[in-house]
Amino acid sequence: MTEQDPDSVLVSNLEKLGIQEEPKQTSESPPPDLTPDEKKYKDTRCGVIPCQAMRMFCDEDNIMTTWYSELANGSNLLPNFWNFWDDIRTNRTFRYFIIDSADLAKMDHVWHKCVSKAMRVEKTASLLCSIGAFTSYFIKQLYIRSIPPARCCEYAANRIFTDEVLEFLPVMMRQQGIIGFSEDDARLEKYRKMWESNNQDLYRTITPQEFEAFLYEFDVDKSKIKIVQDPVHELSRVHMMKKSGNITIFSPDGNTVIDRIQAVFFVFGATVAGINWKTEKCPMHENCRENLKKCILELMNKLFNYEKGTFIAFRMVLDSIDALKKECEFNYHTERGTSDFALRNFDGELAMPINRYNNTVEFFDLPEYKNFYPRADKDTIMIWQARVFYQFGWLQQFFGDENVDLRDTVVNGIMFLVPDHGKIITDKFLRSILNGETPYQASQTEVLAEKRRHTGFEKLRESREQRNKALKEMKKAKKAAEQAPKENGKTGKKTGKKGK
Repeated sequence: MTEQDPDSVLVSNLEKLGIQEEPKQTSESPPPDLTPDEKKYKDTRCGVIPCQAMRMFCDEDNIMTTWYSELANGSNLLPNFWNFWDDIRTNRTFRYFIIDSADLAKMDHVWHKCVSKAMRVEKTASLLCSIGAFTSYFIKQLYIRSIPPARCCEYAANRIFTDEVLEFLPVMMRQQGIIGFSEDDARLEKYRKMWESNNQDLYRTITPQEFEAFLYEFDVDKSKIKIVQDPVHELSRVHMMKKSGNITIFSPDGNTVIDRIQAVFFVFGATVAGINWKTEKCPMHENCRENLKKCILELMNKLFNYEKGTFIAFRMVLDSIDALKKECEFNYHTERGTSDFALRNFDGELAMPINRYNNTVEFFDLPEYKNFYPRADKDTIMIWQARVFYQFGWLQQFFGDENVDLRDTVVNGIMFLVPDHGKIITDKFLRSILNGETPYQASQTEVLAEKRRHTGFEKLRESREQRNKALKEMKKAKKAAEQAPKENGKTGKKTGKKGK
């Protein structure tokens, strides 16, 4: 099959946009009659775009709705609602997907034909509400998100939402020119049932390897698909290190979701931190702390025991926490004049007076930890380190030596508060405490080795960005050079006319 020129497809589809009925793409290619051993695209592989290959930008206060990233080829990746959130979010058929600069160019053609703001809003909402709607009119590069492992520092496969896989398959088949494929296909129905969730607040995922096996079964040309490491996850991760908080992303249907590991840590931060579990007594309820601890552990276990790779509607986690806090007004609604132990308004890489850390430790009767870095300033403490010490102190108060699986899950959540250059050393320190050993103290040699390793990664990234920038400038110069003769030709013609 010879591919149609994208510009001709664009023009013809713009004409179709003037009518109500959505057109269906067709192809002259007959459906292939292949046996499992005759896969045409069995040796193809998906392209991969890791975060290291992107320059990412966002408004830090609204990461999820303002992010965009720049690729080496000069193209941008954006969410489908970028700059159109208010126009699209109310659409009941809204589905999240990634668009690029070429897709925006197609939308520019649509917007230029809109004669009113209302028409522009209507066309934007109808075309960008889902990848199915958009590709009913336009051919596009397909991007599917992958989410890094839930556990910090874990060398495991990323995850891909099964709902996105199911939604993308008909689009892949259509763009590949398979006219005999139906959304009622028995094989597709098999996967729908296999991946079906009995709870609307839970979202299932698979690994990229499982995704490619799925594509192999349908003989999809995998080289036409790019797996993109979710920029929202990476930007949220960096923000969590800098300002505290949590890592949330969008589900395929546009809900805010959180992985089960982050959910457990979020519950811990919202219900355990801020209470003196060691000596303070509730004046309102008998056995209050024991009952409250039981409720907290039940909620944590519920979230922790979901299937690996499950993402949970953040709304459900918040509602569960609100219900739990109603168990005791004294613990969660009494003003105590305590400091902001989360230190949300400060950059984690800055230092604060050590006496501020000591005052909070004394107020909540937390264990006091000493700086595990050599030659540390005795009068100050890094803000990220203070956050780690606070949370780890509450962990020791609350768990002790019990509920080890949940305790270790919270430790993993704490590690997300640590800058990349300090993760290995901090992990050694926390593990030494949990194992009942002498608190770990890093040597100057270890610190320098960690800094060199981190600096090496940063230099590699900077070098890659510089090469990408140089490549972009070269392409720009080449394009300008190619256009120069054409422009000169046009100018010459005009001059000739004047001469006459």
